[in-house]
Amino acid sequence: MQQDLVSIIIPFYNEEQFLARAIRSALVQTYTNIEIILVNDGSTDGSMAIAEAFRQTEARIKLIDAEHHSQGKARNRGISAAEGRYVLFLDSDDELEHFAVASLLGRMEAEQADLVICKFALYDASGRLTKHIGWTVDGHPMNRSETIGALYRNRIVYMAGARLYHLDMVRKYPFPEGTWFEDTPFVLAYLLHAERVSFEEQICWKIHSRPGSITRRLIEPKRIYDSRTVFLYELSLLQTSADYNRMKSVFFTYHVQGLMRNLIFLCSDRARVADKEALQTSFEQCFADFKKQLDVAGCRLGPRTKVNLALLSLPRFSGWRFTFFIVPLLKRKQYRSIHVLRNT
Repeated sequence: MQQDLVSIIIPFYNEEQFLARAIRSALVQTYTNIEIILVNDGSTDGSMAIAEAFRQTEARIKLIDAEHHSQGKARNRGISAAEGRYVLFLDSDDELEHFAVASLLGRMEAEQADLVICKFALYDASGRLTKHIGWTVDGHPMNRSETIGALYRNRIVYMAGARLYHLDMVRKYPFPEGTWFEDTPFVLAYLLHAERVSFEEQICWKIHSRPGSITRRLIEPKRIYDSRTVFLYELSLLQTSADYNRMKSVFFTYHVQGLMRNLIFLCSDRARVADKEALQTSFEQCFADFKKQLDVAGCRLGPRTKVNLALLSLPRFSGWRFTFFIVPLLKRKQYRSIHVLRNT
């Protein structure tokens, strides 16, 4: 029997330090009927030369060269060029275990799933293994409603990587372009049309943290505005679902947590940002927009979420000086972990 072709899409932008590692991890897969689509998102370092060298020696590699735009657009370019039945997305600073495609595809076919989610190993910037994560559900197949609920309860990591998709479904739901955090609306759009989601216990991915990542970068207005863009996009998608009324409380709770993370980032970074006033204004605007949507939804929230909402309202009612004092005090654990992250 002929094996189905699996497309591995690897966008890259100025990743000459890591790109070869990612490509090699795709080339050594035990499942060999693959194509590797490298998408250069306008690199200005030696990344393109590395990709071209691999393309010249490996027939399974396609190389797309484009001007710099965004991760979302680069992935969409890769999707347009893909010819496989299945597809996965590998960031250029991460790597696959050699059995990743075989394990995910085996699970996909055995359980007739629309999506398979695996666990992954997370490494810090020094290369030290920190933890194994990915999902904490019971491992049995889920329907779309169960999976979306688990995402918003933080029982499944909300990301596009570490999973295998059907290419024909992926083509219907492109990544948002020009914005950060493009993974989440893509995953939600896909899940809203998935009948069955399966889970692979094996650690199939190695994901590497690094100094230039979004989580380590000083906060800026774009992060806050893009968080709002993604929230509104997800909300519009979820409102098309028959399960919206049942899911809206967990959805808004999830995004309150995201707003709180941004506020803690702001508190941690305030002394080092170039334009603190612009940052504070962007936060106030985006929280006001969120609160309007929350009021329209009229959903019930738990006590902890209500406390977080009160803290998020502090800049408007008590000013930023008081906010900068009280948020680090009441959110000591999160504040300290972020402060350490910013200074290591």
